Amino acid sequence: MAPGILNSSPRWFWEISDDVSVTSAALPQWVQGWWTVYDGNYYYYYFHPDGMVNYIESKPNQKWIPPKTVGNQGTVKVTDHGLRITWKEKGPPPPTEETFTRVDWSSTTEMNGVSNKYSPLFARKMNT
Repeated sequence: MAPGILNSSPRWFWEISDDVSVTSAALPQWVQGWWTVYDGNYYYYYFHPDGMVNYIESKPNQKWIPPKTVGNQGTVKVTDHGLRITWKEKGPPPPTEETFTRVDWSSTTEMNGVSNKYSPLFARKMNT
């Protein structure tokens, strides 16, 4: 390190982390956008590119990109063959966790899922 470098302004620091759950390109293209999710009732999930997800209970206009404050919000982590969602807690603890696996481990339009609180899940990408 050069002499006097600690006395110079400005000083820049970078955080280094192994957590890649939320980055500018956290979710692959195939995940992004609207999905219809069924567990006995229909829900509509919107996956944002940065790893955030919203759900609403009314079928949306597929071209609408919801603000991240609409409906309930969650965070998404990509897994080997799908993804895992942790929803913002709305009821009693623990928060709802959903794990989805791509149909045939490679589908880009259909996933099966399980939840720690609700019935088995099926998700299908909405055509845009």
